[in-house]
Amino acid sequence: MKQSVHVLFLLAVALVGLASEPAQAQTGQFYIGASAGRTSFDTGIITYTASLDESSTGYKLVAGYNLNPNVAVEFTYADLGKATVSGNSGDVFAYRGVGYQFLLNNAEIKFEGTLIGAGGRFSFPVSRALSLYARLGLASWNIDATASAPGAITSTSSDSGTDPYYGAGIGWEFVPTVSLTAEYEHYELDTESADLMSIGIIKRF
Repeated sequence: MKQSVHVLFLLAVALVGLASEPAQAQTGQFYIGASAGRTSFDTGIITYTASLDESSTGYKLVAGYNLNPNVAVEFTYADLGKATVSGNSGDVFAYRGVGYQFLLNNAEIKFEGTLIGAGGRFSFPVSRALSLYARLGLASWNIDATASAPGAITSTSSDSGTDPYYGAGIGWEFVPTVSLTAEYEHYELDTESADLMSIGIIKRF
């Protein structure tokens, strides 16, 4: 009986030691990843009688290289989805301090955002399979605006710029070299911004 207890004690110590062992070094390893989730825009639009939808579906692709177990350089492409302001003839909204009024029924203005970014990923291992990480970088973004209404000519315009982004996430390596991730990222878009919360997967090579 004492021997069995001793064996169980040693097994428990071994399991605790395994759970607290730092993640293996990933120096010199390339990785790629993809994630998708919910985007929340802050367009700065104030609606009075018009309608505003600032939620959408977004996705992101990443490719990176681990410089050491805790630091990686990373490139990102993200499609943030769209935000839409809509209304009928007479409905009013304001954007950047200027008031606007729809002149036709079933009119809408759609804003669609994409970006390409580069930055760093900073990892903090919790266990052999679990890690927390933060991101910080610069993104070159583009916003396309499309105004349309039934029976009217569709008009388009675009805006672009370069602004910082940051984020945080958690990764679980459920099989060797493959991790499931849950992430939050914030993108500055000049005077507007977007938040992307996503679930994804990363594959190391």
